[in-house]
Amino acid sequence: MPFNQFKNISLNIENYGQVELVNYISLSDEQALDVLHMRNHPEVRRWMHNAREITKSEHFEFIDKLRSSEDKLYFLVLFKGQQVGVINLTGIDLKALTCELGLFANLNTGMEGKGKLLMSSILCFAEKKLKLERLTLEVFLSNCRAIKLYEKFGFVYDRQIFKNGLDVICMSLDL
Repeated sequence: MPFNQFKNISLNIENYGQVELVNYISLSDEQALDVLHMRNHPEVRRWMHNAREITKSEHFEFIDKLRSSEDKLYFLVLFKGQQVGVINLTGIDLKALTCELGLFANLNTGMEGKGKLLMSSILCFAEKKLKLERLTLEVFLSNCRAIKLYEKFGFVYDRQIFKNGLDVICMSLDL
């Protein structure tokens, strides 16, 4: 099932209120460029499996491919008019009710608690809109800040793997 049915979604997040999720396929060109700048920030890229800078053409090509995706969703998260960051769900399996999640914050805004808001948004969407039951993620062993955030939200350690020359922790959460 293509996920292009999810354009712009409003979620009421406990302790925050209204949060807007803008599907990548609905982004304006300006928003898409903002997302590219967020993703290419050196402190964001360093935690990506693909840590190189993404070009504008690669970024727009990626967004275009999402239009026919049957297992991926990427959203720009807006809160009180601010671009908080990006959440994504990949490997979505509506039969097994699982997916892998990812996120990155907009480091160009001084808003506090971006990680918590992004996690709250992705969990709410996964559980209430997609009706998923299990979420997984991968995080670099050296990314202690992210690991602590995931643990605060109930994710548990599953295993450690070696991927692209780096130690990676696999975690999961049953909703």
